[in-house]
Amino acid sequence: MALVGACHNPGDIRSDNPYQVSVEKKTFRTEVPMPRVVHQDGRRRVALPRGFLADYQRRGRSPMRIMPPPSRTAEDIEAVRALERWLGDQGIPTEVLDPATAYDYVPPMAGHVGLAFRAYAAVVPVCGDWSGEAGFNPTGLPHTNFGCAVNRNIGLMLSDPGDLERARTAAGYDAGRITVILDKYRQGEVTGTKQPELEEGTASEVAE
Repeated sequence: MALVGACHNPGDIRSDNPYQVSVEKKTFRTEVPMPRVVHQDGRRRVALPRGFLADYQRRGRSPMRIMPPPSRTAEDIEAVRALERWLGDQGIPTEVLDPATAYDYVPPMAGHVGLAFRAYAAVVPVCGDWSGEAGFNPTGLPHTNFGCAVNRNIGLMLSDPGDLERARTAAGYDAGRITVILDKYRQGEVTGTKQPELEEGTASEVAE
């Protein structure tokens, strides 16, 4: 008589990967003091949150929206224009919102001007499903947590999560910058730039 051991029934076998990285589009906002004249030559100074412009240049997917106060003086109008010109000098397209007609206008607090842009953010999986059996695994299928940490780390390291949705073409400023970097690389020169510890400037050099 042959004895047949009972076989383990794994039940429903899940073949897809539940730990995918996805993206969602969000609006990033900040407010800065209204640029004011601080020099005899008429130039203006304003402080921007450190890294806000760098974040835009890294993953911005819309023009930089400038939101002036609902009620503004002639000096405020000139200050907004100065900020708009400076952003344009940095290669950043801008859009000044009309408080009376723009649907996405958010009034800044008194004495400030609002900045906003649209960009993608990564939605990463949450790990910690230890319901699978780590010791007895006759099916040879991956553990319930398999792949979660790897995909989560990749999602957190993405420079521009929007590349998962739609990659941007290298054109305009990007293409020109790539050419400069390649030329330096071929000549054995340093291709990176060192971030200054403190940045200050005026209307054409707004501080970050």
